[in-house]
This record gives sequence, structure tokens and C-alpha cells, in this order.
Amino acid sequence: MGSSSSHRLDWVDYAKGICIVAVVMMYAARDLHQELGQLGRALPPANWLDELVEFARPFRMPDFFLISGLFLARVIDRPWRAYLDKKVVHYLYFFVLWSAIIFAVRSAAQSFDRIDALALEFLRWMVEPYAMLWFIQLLAVFFVFTKLTRRVPTWAMLAFGAGLFISEFRSPIHQLQNFGERFVFFYAGYAFAPWFFKLVAWVQTHRGAAVVGLIAWAAVNGVAVGQGWSHEPVVALALGLAGACAVISISGLLSLVPWMGWLRYLGQQSLVVYVGFYIPLAAMTRWLVSSGWPVFNGWGGLAITAFGILAALCLYWAVRGTWLRWLFKRPAWAHLDRERPAAVVAS
Repeated sequence: MGSSSSHRLDWVDYAKGICIVAVVMMYAARDLHQELGQLGRALPPANWLDELVEFARPFRMPDFFLISGLFLARVIDRPWRAYLDKKVVHYLYFFVLWSAIIFAVRSAAQSFDRIDALALEFLRWMVEPYAMLWFIQLLAVFFVFTKLTRRVPTWAMLAFGAGLFISEFRSPIHQLQNFGERFVFFYAGYAFAPWFFKLVAWVQTHRGAAVVGLIAWAAVNGVAVGQGWSHEPVVALALGLAGACAVISISGLLSLVPWMGWLRYLGQQSLVVYVGFYIPLAAMTRWLVSSGWPVFNGWGGLAITAFGILAALCLYWAVRGTWLRWLFKRPAWAHLDRERPAAVVAS
């Protein structure tokens, strides 16, 4: 794995790997229950996978956003054109592209009497993204908003983000609610990035104490979720930040384990998996449920999770050397600076 300094960089990919597995697992569990409901069948008792998904709920997306803000300080002062190309256009390209792909697949199974109704429905997706695509769109918004407010004192921005979260801001536009629920974590990643890197360095040199701390965190998080306290705004904010620190600490430890390199690779390709997993996962879930396979014991959901991840990676491996590479690689025309080489989705 390289030197110690290398480990302290690798942990970011391990953290992304943990996040993407948690996200795909959540959609696997959710779609299993939705398919049962559409077939009119009674929902089975919660299994260990459902409990694991619920355990991760307080920190699953907060950690993803916090990690996304970690390296913002390195680029936030770049000229607007270069900044927008790397931090906004990059994400919006894949947001629009994969919205169109998923929309086409879903629309093929539905009937639209008029083309204008189809167009209006797609435009609605641009405002209210489908399924997991909201995260990619919101990242672009956060990058712009943070650069516009970079002269505002850090304490004021953190207070603003925490206030939005605790107030449980509601809006008919769901993305505005997502903004209020997630911005504080993204900004915390940006504002406290040096502290998080120091945390990883400490964890890697005090492994025993780190493991004890992680066990204590898991117990507290589990009790809070089990008792329903995690739905209280102040508690939810604390659990989100604590969970993000826990994932970062776990990632720092895993980066020292050579055989866990596969998780680092998932982190490196996290956006590839994020945009590519849903269609195969949904198709496999529908087929398994309609065929009567015993998939509601936890292991079935885990198998669907693995299938969705592997399907996305296989598609990426299959097209990366072909003309279809634009599925995961931003073409030259999609750059603000046409002379720059195309950026890979995972960058």
C-alpha cells in the first residue's frame, strides 16, 4: 500500500467506498419492499440487512457530503471558469445524462399520450431529480454556493447550515429541503478538512484506542436509532457528524489492510457505481421478487447490492475503450475549456 503518507490519502477512497456500498444497500432494501407492495404481498419482518440500513441512516449521506467537501479548499480560489468546469459542469453533465438514461428506461414501461407530457415530466426531473440523482445535482449547487460565500466567516456559515438542519426546513421543492438537511455536512468537510486528516493520522497510530472509540460510537448510534432519538434534529445533527468521523476513522484503519484494496477501488469509482447501479439493481429486484426467490432474509438484499455494484463496474469496464465511453467519461465538448482533456466520471 505504500508509505504512511500514502495511507493518509488512500483513506478518502476507502471512505467513499463505504459510502457507496451503504447507498446501494439502502436502495436494495427499499426496492425489495416496494416490489412486494406493488404485488400486494405482506411485508416480511425486518431482517439484519434492514437493521443495518437503518443503523447507517444517520450518517450515510452526511458522510458522503462531508467527504465531498474535504478538498474544496484546494480549488475554491481558482478562476470561475476553471472552477465551474471541475466542480459544476462535471457533475451536471452526468446528472443530465443519467437522468435521461433512467428516464428513457422508465418511460418505455409507461404510456404517454403526448410528447409534450413526456417532455414536461423530464423537465420535472431536472427540478426534482429521480432516486439517487439528487445527490449529484446538489453537489454542484453546494460547490457554487460555497464559492459565492467564501468571504463569509466560517462560524457564520456553520451556524447557517446547522440552523437550517435543526429548523427542519420544509419546501414544496424537495431539493431545497435536501439543501437544508445536507449543507452543514458538506461545509464541515470543507471547513474542518485539516482536522479530519489529523484524526486519520491519530487513528492510524493509536489503533487500539480508535477501535474502543468506534465500539462506543456504534453502541450510542445503535441505541439512538433503536429508541427513535435519531429523528430529533439536534440528535440527528450530532449523530451525522459523529458517524462521519467514525467512517473516516474506519477508513483510516482499513487503509492499513492490504486485502481491503477492493474497497478503495470502489471509492475511486464511486460516481461510476452511483450512476450505474440503479437500473440493473431495480431490474434484478423485480425479477427475483416476481419469481418467488427467497430474498427477504437479508442475504438476498446483500446479493442484490453486490449485483448492482458489479453491474455498474462491468458496464464501465466494457465501454471505457469504446465510443460509448461518454457514459462515464466527460467528452471534450462538455468542457468549458475545450482544450482540456476529458475528465473521467470517477475523478
